[in-house]
Amino acid sequence: MSQQHKRFFIVTVALFILTLTFLVGTLFSAEQPDYEHQEYTLWNKLGRGVGNIATSVLEIPYQIDIAWDEYSVVGGTAVGVSKGVINFLERLGTGLYDTITFPIAKPAGFEPIMQPEFVFNYTKPTKAIDYESVPLDARRHYAEPGTER
Repeated sequence: MSQQHKRFFIVTVALFILTLTFLVGTLFSAEQPDYEHQEYTLWNKLGRGVGNIATSVLEIPYQIDIAWDEYSVVGGTAVGVSKGVINFLERLGTGLYDTITFPIAKPAGFEPIMQPEFVFNYTKPTKAIDYESVPLDARRHYAEPGTER
């Protein structure tokens, strides 16, 4: 390969990565819409597809993090990797489907196939706090049982 071809290839790859970075950044920088009442367009479907393809691999570390809260580190890693790989393949598949079929209104109204719509829209499960086990000097940070903050 000549020097000119190498330079063209490097510039093309750099521009593609830069474009993808701005596209994904734009997708996640916007204010989160009300998902129950949002009307989706073909452009939402295309952006969702590209975003899910680009970030699908993040399912693996995210599922490991969730599993560590439920199991030990060793058990959580095993469970998290298996759940993460499955979710990674699901998100990659739905991302490819959304990208390829973005002009077609299937499912109806360009609705997302996978929930949450993006890997960054997960809400991490929280554990209930036993108020009595919290040290007295730290209780001001927690609501007493039966009250809301």
